[in-house]
Formats: sequence, C-alpha cells, structure tokens
Amino acid sequence: MSEDVGPLVSQADREVAAGNLPGARDLLTRAAQAGSDPALWLRLAGVERATGRPRKALEATQRALELQPRDFVALVLRASLIDQLQPGESGEAWGNALANRPPGGLSPPLAAAVEKGAKIHAAWIEERSHKLAEAISATQQRASEAEARRIERFRTNSLRLTKPFHSEPTDFHFPGLSEREFHPAEMFPWLHEVEAAADVLQQELAAVMAAERAELVPYIQYDAYLPLDQWKALNHNPDWTAIHLLRNGERIEANARHCPRAIALLERIPSLTSGVPAPMECSRCSRRTRIFRPTSESATHGWCVIFR
Repeated sequence: MSEDVGPLVSQADREVAAGNLPGARDLLTRAAQAGSDPALWLRLAGVERATGRPRKALEATQRALELQPRDFVALVLRASLIDQLQPGESGEAWGNALANRPPGGLSPPLAAAVEKGAKIHAAWIEERSHKLAEAISATQQRASEAEARRIERFRTNSLRLTKPFHSEPTDFHFPGLSEREFHPAEMFPWLHEVEAAADVLQQELAAVMAAERAELVPYIQYDAYLPLDQWKALNHNPDWTAIHLLRNGERIEANARHCPRAIALLERIPSLTSGVPAPMECSRCSRRTRIFRPTSESATHGWCVIFR
C-alpha cells in the first residue's frame, strides 16, 4: 500500500462508520486505482454492492481477480454478483470458485453463499450433461461398445465429473504405444477364459497358500543401499508376500505343482511365459488376504489378484 493510499483508506473507513457509503466509495475508488492491491478492489466491490450498484461491484471484483485470479473470496463474490445480475448464468463462475476453495472451515456467511453456489453449479452441470448427451447420442449408438465407453468418458471428462489419467510408468516405458486408461476386454481373447475359471483358480490359490512347502516371498525386494526409499516400508516385508508360479520365465515348482489349471491358462497367454518384462505371474498376499473374482478390468496380474 503506497503512502498516499493509506490516508484514503483510513478516511473511507471513517465514512463507512458514519454511514456515508457514497463518500467511502469515492475514496476507495481513488485508493484502488492508485495501487495494485486486490483487497482494495474487493473493499470497493463491497461498498458498490451495498449502495445498490451490482454491476459496478462486479467490475471491481474482476479488477481484483486480474491481480489475484485464484482468490477464493473474490471468485465467490463474482459468482454471486453474476447470479444477481443474470440469474441462471452463474454456473460456470460457481464452478471456478468451488475449484479454488481452500482447506478448512469458512465463516458462516461465506459458508452459506458457497452452499447455495454448489447447488447452482450442480444444476448447471446437470443441464450441460443432458445437452451433451443429446448431442452425442446418435454417434454413441453407432459406435462399438469400446468406442461408446470412450465417448461417454469424453462427456464426463468434459463436464469435469471425471478426469483423464495418464500413464506414468516407472519402468519399461515403451515409446509410441497408444495410451489407454483401461484396456478393452476384446483386445485380450484369453481374458474371458481366465474369468470363467475363477472358482477353480480360487481353489488352487487356497491350496497353495495352505501347502507346507509353498514358497512365499516378499513382493518387494531390493538392496537397502539403493535409492528406492519410497518402498522402504514394503522392502522385504512379510506382511506383503507373493506366491510366484512363474518368475522371469522360470517355473517355481514348489508353487506351480499346486496350480495345474492356473499354469495351463498362463501358458496360453502370449508373452507371460517368455521371460521378458510382462505382468507378474503370482498372487500377492498379506496377513489379511481375501480372494475376489477377477473382471475384465481387474485381472491384470496373472491369474488372480489379491488385495489387502
């Protein structure tokens, strides 16, 4: 705040206390224009609104946002002013405000405004959702099942109901491959056979876990001196073990002999038994293991995946 602005703001405060809002408005206008403090533009916006000039208040609020575009209070004030000036047109503005809500509690007046704004934004999203669904309906009906899923995901991503996820492999990144969030089941003709065998595979898993000579090893194993401290809690941890059927192309006989059906299925899956980098042919286990029936999007680690 410059030296000339201080007296203007102090005098504006006195005018507000005396009930002279037009006088305070003039002083705050001079102060805001003399400096580059977004707080002064917001104070001016408050006075403009209090004197029944919402459009001028909106202009002052937007000047504050030019200086500090993510200011939450300014974004809320802008959205509420747009709602006042153009009812039904504030949905996007409320979305911008809600996206920049800070952590923690809000003052009661601000919380009430945000609650109202969230409802306005939800209604706006719902309206846009219906319009976009109508616009893409004919194309989606002509599409294959996989294409229809992609079109639907485009719709929800556009509405920010979902967000895109990008592949960020830590190892074995192969350039030029198509990036897919979920690989469609039709790309893997063997997957349905694996799914159909879920009950048998569950029985085999139970058998190998109960076997006295089964080979359970920690899933994460590396030398402690390596720069991989992000895995420190899991390194050589018996709470998260693996029962390998095949490892690096080699059959682990102590485990594989209990799982003939699983081995037969794995041998028909391209690349899994080649010894080159591929999904691990194992079950991941913990002391609180449960078994689930795999689905087209979950059966990605060999014949059965175990979650803690």
